[in-house]
Amino acid sequence: MLCGHRVRGFTLAETLMLLVVAGFLVGLASYSWASARQGLALRTATRQVMFDLMSARLRAVASNRNHRVIFPVGAASYQRQWRNGSVYTDLGGPIPLPRGIEVASCNAAGQAITYRPRGNAATFGTIVLRNQRGEERQVVVDIAGRVRVQ
Repeated sequence: MLCGHRVRGFTLAETLMLLVVAGFLVGLASYSWASARQGLALRTATRQVMFDLMSARLRAVASNRNHRVIFPVGAASYQRQWRNGSVYTDLGGPIPLPRGIEVASCNAAGQAITYRPRGNAATFGTIVLRNQRGEERQVVVDIAGRVRVQ
């Protein structure tokens, strides 16, 4: 007893109810986080592809050679290349997409976006990226070589 008041703790039923509510909130938060993380990965992949395409365009102009980016359907990566004489040579290894993201489709000829030395696109089209939840985003390259996200 403190100052005439009796000190009392929580009952077993109150403690169990608190644990059930806390467990429910943790489960709800983790589900929401997983969903948000997949959406974030898709947006990140879209920006990554967009910037790599813009970079390929700039490299084509700067080097006065064709540059291309190949997007194999179903893959979780893509490949940058430059034209060396009559053949294309890889620029480094494959570029991985964020975890859980794949190339759903690429309607460009040869599944590659190719830039000419003047910065226009020799092959152009739409790259569709998909996450594990089935959400998709599109990166579109037009004949002038401009890149936009849909």
